[in-house]
Amino acid sequence: DEAAQLAGQEEPEGDEGEEEEEEEEEEPTAEQLEAMLAEDAHEVVAVRRKGLAGHLKSIQVQSFMCHQNFAMEFGTHVNVVSGSNGSGKSAVLQAMQCALGAQARKTGRGDKNGELVRTGCHEAKVQVTLWNTGDDAYQHRVYGDWLTVERIIKVNGTSKWRLLDHAGRKVSDRRKDLDGLLDHLNIDATNPLAVMTQDTSRSFLCGSVADKKKYDLFMQATMLEQMQSNLHRAQGFVDQMKTAEKDIIADHRCAGWALAFLYALSEHQLTTDHRCGGWALSLLYALSQRTSHTTGLAAGPSWALPCLPAL
Repeated sequence: DEAAQLAGQEEPEGDEGEEEEEEEEEEPTAEQLEAMLAEDAHEVVAVRRKGLAGHLKSIQVQSFMCHQNFAMEFGTHVNVVSGSNGSGKSAVLQAMQCALGAQARKTGRGDKNGELVRTGCHEAKVQVTLWNTGDDAYQHRVYGDWLTVERIIKVNGTSKWRLLDHAGRKVSDRRKDLDGLLDHLNIDATNPLAVMTQDTSRSFLCGSVADKKKYDLFMQATMLEQMQSNLHRAQGFVDQMKTAEKDIIADHRCAGWALAFLYALSEHQLTTDHRCGGWALSLLYALSQRTSHTTGLAAGPSWALPCLPAL
């Protein structure tokens, strides 16, 4: 009985404790939940205030395809561009490719650059601004924290580039400097892994593609094709240097023979026979006129190789 009484007395206390716990566990409001998620996200991923070298900062197009005048700012992380069909999403992508060195046929939107100019306009202008910060920055003292690549495309197909610094001042208008910039930042606007055009994605996702085309895409996307081309070109340079080395060795040997002959003349004091000295000088002159394709004494002029008398 005493145990039952004690149990009965303890039960209400337990119920009250549970009610107190339930009262303490209140659900957070939407504002509190959003603040908690933002705090957790900030702890996990530090939001960059500036993009890394080569990241897109902004793009501006004028009279390009369907766009008359369009500008867009990009965030420092992932960007999603949405819009209805025909609104010009792909046109922005093609404009970026053209500004960064791609030709019209590489974008899948025409065979000639002039076809990218808006109908009724004489020229199109595209400006792509890239971040230029961090250890991988390209000539930061010249360009600053960002730089702009500008391309103007005429309706007749001609085009020109300009590189602008962070203040919009022209730094260069040479394609060579643009190639150096793209190579430094490792940007290839035609790489299918960097830019997947609609035609390429449609053929791979919806159609049947031969294994050869898949292999070609793999070689291009992984840059193995470019590496293979560079290796073949480097091998050609090595072969040319080896050929030039053989010619230099042959010329050096011939020059050594001529100098040895002159030395022998001076030692034996063959001053009476002026022809010997003339032959040696003729030999030296022939060596100086030799081309890089000449190898050995036999290739020299016959008049420079007389039968030398025994000394």
